[in-house]
Amino acid sequence: MISHHKDQSHSTRVPPEIGDAAGRLLEDRGWTVFGFLRACLNAVTKDPDKVLALVEPYQLAKKSRGRPRKASPPAE
Repeated sequence: MISHHKDQSHSTRVPPEIGDAAGRLLEDRGWTVFGFLRACLNAVTKDPDKVLALVEPYQLAKKSRGRPRKASPPAE
């Protein structure tokens, strides 16, 4: 079914140890993860060079897409 919401939905997954730790730290400071992500996306549109330079050292390695390949059967 087509969404009629004004704002498009986005989805992302992060390792649980990062998401849980960030969620606790943000909550202690009065933020939600969603609110923080919105603020970050807004900031990168306003000053991309500054924001990207700040977060670049924390960039996670890219994950492969799709399902892992099946292991080849052992040669006889």
